[in-house]
Amino acid sequence: MKKSKKKSKKKSKKKSKKKSKKKSKKKSKKKSKKKIDLASQQDIDLLLRHVSKVANAGNYDLHKKPRVEAAVKKILAKSVPTAKDVLLLVSLLRRSLLAIERKRHTGQA
Repeated sequence: MKKSKKKSKKKSKKKSKKKSKKKSKKKSKKKSKKKIDLASQQDIDLLLRHVSKVANAGNYDLHKKPRVEAAVKKILAKSVPTAKDVLLLVSLLRRSLLAIERKRHTGQA
């Protein structure tokens, strides 16, 4: 009787391992079906325009501005940004620009 119990335990362990492997394969397939919207050239151009506007509004040194723009272009070229990533950065820069303009308008520097 002892031997039969041991065998049944071994079989149940093997079955549970097989089931868990199948589940993990199914999970990985679900992740790959997710559609990723890469940033369009229009989105990237919009981001670059906002970088330039913030540099101008923030009194960034004129001789450094082209280097900053080139650095942003380089970062974007090396990465694969999604549309959502780029638009989040655009909204950050837009709000920064608005804050700078508001401070200038109220006379606070």
